[in-house]
Amino acid sequence: MQTTDFSLLLTSAIHKNLLVEDKHARGSPLNGHTITRDYRTKMVDWMVEVCTSFKCCQRSYFLAVTLFDEYLRRSLSVNKRQLTNDNVHETGVACMYLASKYEDIYPLHSRVVAEKIAHNAFKRSEILEREEEFMRLF
Repeated sequence: MQTTDFSLLLTSAIHKNLLVEDKHARGSPLNGHTITRDYRTKMVDWMVEVCTSFKCCQRSYFLAVTLFDEYLRRSLSVNKRQLTNDNVHETGVACMYLASKYEDIYPLHSRVVAEKIAHNAFKRSEILEREEEFMRLF
């Protein structure tokens, strides 16, 4: 299967998951935030591309999405912090970084994440601070 076929398959599965998500008791991770469904979908789609491009395993991708959604839930319930579309990119990048550490044999390095994935939108120190925040929250 080619990379684009894999990306399309995952994007389709993600979309179906979002539709089913509303029916679950936990509700959507977007509840209480001003993050739009379209923006989350674009972020998750971009995460597929990044994980594929940087040779992360599939488990890393799925863990990253799970971390992303759980972070949204907990940031509101535990930290009482409402997130906006402006928080999505940094959160997604941090989720991929963490997931890669747990699942990949050769995980992403913080320098690669900052320079190549985030295109210097965030400093390495900011990514590491976000990692610490995740550890405290989880």
